[in-house]
Amino acid sequence: YVVSYEKLLSEDWRLKGELYYQDISKLPVPNNPDKLFPPSISYIDENDTLINAGKGRNYGIEITVQKFFTKQYYMMFSASLFDSKYKPINGKWYNTRFNSNYIFNLAGGKEIKWGENKMISLNGKMLWSGGQRTLPVDIAASIESVVTEYDLTDPFHNRLDDYFRLDLGIKLHFYKKKTEHIIMLDIQNVTNRMNSWYQYYSTETEKVEDYYMAGIIPILSYRIEF
Repeated sequence: YVVSYEKLLSEDWRLKGELYYQDISKLPVPNNPDKLFPPSISYIDENDTLINAGKGRNYGIEITVQKFFTKQYYMMFSASLFDSKYKPINGKWYNTRFNSNYIFNLAGGKEIKWGENKMISLNGKMLWSGGQRTLPVDIAASIESVVTEYDLTDPFHNRLDDYFRLDLGIKLHFYKKKTEHIIMLDIQNVTNRMNSWYQYYSTETEKVEDYYMAGIIPILSYRIEF
């Protein structure tokens, strides 16, 4: 079920809003109240027998404000607030692994003329979202088995720290008679934020640790277009 609204605020500005609700019935789930993972959001155990007795629901609101490319620049902001849950045959609702609850995006760019046959392009993109849902680490079981063991009794209850990433880029354009030369510098994750991918039990520190994604990544390139 979707209710949407869209309006041109001016010739180059647009506002769009959307409310939605998705009701999922007959979700394939294991025919065992102790098995809580539907294959649609996790793995499937070859020993499981599936039945179409589960349920799911997704609902939220999305808002987008967009500035089309005019006057040598563009911009777009979007915000999404949502909730995503499922219910196996034990009758309880659980978070899906995708239930980060909110996502904010901001992107923009500007072109600046630099003489008769040169131009500078500036671009940026920001992403901020709730942390990824993970299974909580069972510390006692991990200590006993000396490998990471997860608590499967409350799936995806844990949520990692918020994900944040800022990318910036600059392009130098040189226009020749039959070609265009472009020097590009893209800096991904310019703040060098160490976003967590998942958690594990470390036998060295005897604590639950985060496994981090890559930090800052600069990419310099040169391109010729004919």
